[in-house]
Amino acid sequence: MAAVAKKEDSSAEKTSTPSKGKKEETEDGTAHVQIDARVCWFEDRVCNALKIKNDKWKKMTQAPENLETVVKFLDQSENNTLLFYLSQKEDLIPTIVFPSSLKRKSIYFIKTTLGSEVRERLDQELTMGDISSNPLEFLSTLMEEVYMPMLTNVKNLDCWPEVVASDVLRHFHNLNGAVYVISGKSKGKTLLPLPNGARLSTESDKSILHTLESAVIDWTHQIKEVIKSNSAAPLDEGLNPGPLVEIEFWAAKAANLQSIYQQLTDEKIQKIAKVLQASKSTYYPAFRMIFDEVVHALDEASNINTFLKPLRIYVERLSQTSDFIELTQIYPGMMQSIVLIWTYSKFYNTPNRLTVILQEICNDIIEQARIFIQPSELFSSEPEEAADRIKLVLKVCDAFKLTYYDCKVKTSDTSRPWNFDSKLVFGRLDQFLVRVQQILELFETIIEFNRLEKVEMGGTKGKILSSQVAQIFVEFTQALSSFAKIKYDVLNISLLDFDVDLGKFHLKIGDLDRRIGFCYALEFGCI
Repeated sequence: MAAVAKKEDSSAEKTSTPSKGKKEETEDGTAHVQIDARVCWFEDRVCNALKIKNDKWKKMTQAPENLETVVKFLDQSENNTLLFYLSQKEDLIPTIVFPSSLKRKSIYFIKTTLGSEVRERLDQELTMGDISSNPLEFLSTLMEEVYMPMLTNVKNLDCWPEVVASDVLRHFHNLNGAVYVISGKSKGKTLLPLPNGARLSTESDKSILHTLESAVIDWTHQIKEVIKSNSAAPLDEGLNPGPLVEIEFWAAKAANLQSIYQQLTDEKIQKIAKVLQASKSTYYPAFRMIFDEVVHALDEASNINTFLKPLRIYVERLSQTSDFIELTQIYPGMMQSIVLIWTYSKFYNTPNRLTVILQEICNDIIEQARIFIQPSELFSSEPEEAADRIKLVLKVCDAFKLTYYDCKVKTSDTSRPWNFDSKLVFGRLDQFLVRVQQILELFETIIEFNRLEKVEMGGTKGKILSSQVAQIFVEFTQALSSFAKIKYDVLNISLLDFDVDLGKFHLKIGDLDRRIGFCYALEFGCI
C-alpha cells in the first residue's frame, strides 16, 4: 500500500513532508494533519488485533507526535521495535520505548532486518506479534503448553540425533525453569521448579537420580536466599526506609515461606523425597534439613508478622499525617506497641531487630520534618516564620527521644531491659538535629542583623557611625543573598557542602560583628 502511494504521488512527496505529521490549514481555516501513507498500513492490523474501533486510530493520528513516533520507527535504523498499546484512558499510543507496565494485550512490529530503514514493502520488512499484559506469565504458559508438547513428542524428534535431542531438551528445561522462577519473583514468591521428564517412583532409579539431586541443590539455593533475607538490608545499603518497609518485609517473607512450605509438602515433591530416601541419596538429609529450616523460619516470620500488625496503624499515621505537630500524639501509642512487641514476641525481642525499626521510625520523622520545613523555600520566607518552624521541628524530634527514654525506664525493672546502645538508634536523627540547630542559629543571626536596617546612632559622631552601620547592613545583605543561592538541599545531612558554605558565611559575619562592636564602642565612648 505504501509503495503504491509513493508511485502515485511521488511529486507531492518532494514538496511536502507528510511523514512528519505536518499541520496545514485548509480553506476553511481548520488544521489538517498530513499522514504518511506508510502509517495507514498499520491501521487495520492494529485495530483488528486489539479489537478496537477505527475511531481510536483516527484520534491517535490527530496528534503529530504519534505520527512522528511511527515514522521514526520506519526511517531510523536504531529503532527496531514499535509498540501500540492502550493507555489508562483507553487512548491508542504508539511508542518505540516499552512502558513499565501494560494494561492489556498490546501489538508490536519488529523489523525483519534489524538496523534497517523501511521505505516500502512493509509486509515483507515487518513482523507483527502481540504481547500480553503480563509477559512473564505469557512466556511461561507458551513454553509449557506449546513448546514442551512439541519437544517431548517422540515423533518430532525421530530425525534428530539422540545427542542433539537430549541437549535441546536439557537447555529447554533449564530455560523453562528459569522463566518459572523469575515469574514467581515478579510476584514476590519463590517457586521451586520441578525436574522435567523424571519418572517418579518409590524405587531407586539411577537414570533419574542425578536429575532429582540437581533439583534439590537448586531448591536449597533458592530457599536459603529467602531464609537469609534481612529486613536491615536497605539500611545497610545506605538507604533510609521507613518502618512500613519493615512491616511489609515480614508480611511478604511470611507469605513467601508459607508458599515454599506448601510446595515442599506437595505430593510431587514428596515423591521426589521418597525416591531420594529409597536410593539412600546423600542429598536426602540435605532435603530434610532445608525442610526443617523452612518450618523454623516460617514460625519466626509468622510470629513477627503477627506482632508487627498492630504497629501498622501508627506508622501509617506517622508517614501520612499532614499536621506535623500531630506526631507528638502518635509517639506514646507507637512506642507502647514496641514495648509490648519486645516483651511478648518470641523472635522480635532482640536488640538488633528493635534497633532497625527504631532507626526507620527516625527516618520517617526526619522526612516529615523536611516536608514541614520546606528547604527549597526556606530562604525565601520571612526569617521569623522560618525560625518558628525550625524550633517546632526541634521540639517534636526531642519529644520522640523523650518518649523513647520513658519506655527505656519502664523496661529497666523487667527481665528484659532496653540495654542496647541508643547512639545506634538516634545516629541519623542526631545528625539531622545538629543540621537543624545550625540552620536555626543562622536564622537567628539573620533576624539580629535585620535590625540594623533601622538603627540610628546619636551623639557627635552619630551621622558617621550610622553610615558605617548602614554599610555593614548592605554587606550583610549581599553575603546572605550569595549564601541563599545554594542549589542543594540544606537538610541533606549527607552533603558536606553546607558545612563549607556555612563556614564561609560565618567568617564574613564574624568580621561584620567586630565592625559593629567597634561602632558601638565609639558611640558609648569606650574607645
